[in-house]
Amino acid sequence: MIFIVSILIFNFYTWWRLRGAFLRGLPPWYSIALFAVVFFLALMPATCRLVFGRQATGWLADSCTVVMWTWCAWYFWFAVAFAVMDLWNLAMKLCGTPWGIKPFWEGIAGIAIVILASMWGLVEANCIRYREVEIQSEKIPQSADGYRIALITDMHLSPCLRGSVAEKAVELVKSSKADLLLNAGDFLDGAGEREKSMAKMFAGINVQDKFSIIGNHEVYFGVDKSMEMHELGGFRVLRESGKEIADWLYVHGVDDDALGNRYSMSPKKQGAVSYEASEIADKCAKRFSILLKHRPEADATARKQFDLLMAGHSHGGQLFPFTLLVKIKYPLGTGLYEYPEGLKMYTSPGTGTWGPPFRVFARPEVTLFVLKSSPSPQSNH
Repeated sequence: MIFIVSILIFNFYTWWRLRGAFLRGLPPWYSIALFAVVFFLALMPATCRLVFGRQATGWLADSCTVVMWTWCAWYFWFAVAFAVMDLWNLAMKLCGTPWGIKPFWEGIAGIAIVILASMWGLVEANCIRYREVEIQSEKIPQSADGYRIALITDMHLSPCLRGSVAEKAVELVKSSKADLLLNAGDFLDGAGEREKSMAKMFAGINVQDKFSIIGNHEVYFGVDKSMEMHELGGFRVLRESGKEIADWLYVHGVDDDALGNRYSMSPKKQGAVSYEASEIADKCAKRFSILLKHRPEADATARKQFDLLMAGHSHGGQLFPFTLLVKIKYPLGTGLYEYPEGLKMYTSPGTGTWGPPFRVFARPEVTLFVLKSSPSPQSNH
């Protein structure tokens, strides 16, 4: 409910400031017409869900999806820009200076900011960074020194994701010469022919194996349908289960906690956390162990048991200044963090875009982990 109210407030504020900038003194029906357009766009997510359903496909549903998510970014930027200018005007008024911004120029500035942010966001979303991260461990034998693991996450294959973004991601993984490809969830938001075509691009990546997990958006879309899309990409989905990649390497994947909540289309997962089982703990103790988890959160068991946690989910905020709010929820941000217990957690900013097809000051990423053998403490004595 808070989310819905926030959307309505942002849209009303945007309408009010645009009206004050350009429609003051004109007949009332101009303001009414603008109000109708703004709130039609504001209500499009709910309207599309009612008309097309959650797993809608087809050109009309796709077009409506692109329009509604683009407007989502636009009204956010409009509202933030107008709020900053209104605060400036208030400060100038309190200081008794004449340097306030006139309503017309506030409107012009708001439109300019939205246009520039959109142009920047389209370019940045396509500029996927390739980042190498070296991980050392005494559990990695000399024979496996230099083993390469590529990580993608939050691709969000959907009508809003440009095909060039998926192509770039596949190209970077291929050029990384990875031995293993891991996908930390939120692979899709749609399952139309266009999304299936993008998923199949990942099947062409030649690695030893590919594993993925269920993120919150697979849960919202429907796990069964999402599993089909992962399989089209050549991924094997780890659902509260693990795989011994080699006698020295173990990967364990868990479903997202969204499973079973009120937005889920799938039953709630039952029982204790899968990696708390004694046989899993034994595998982790004897091998370099990776936990593939969508959200960058590690409980006490994970911190003690695993060597490396790979996650995504936050997108690094995706859209400035929303990036600042995400830092409140996930203060560790993106990148590598080591817990006192020894677990290293890497939070990727994501590879694709969710919702609006933009990224502003939250560059997407394909990450390559290069595993390096390090001597055990005993060998130094």
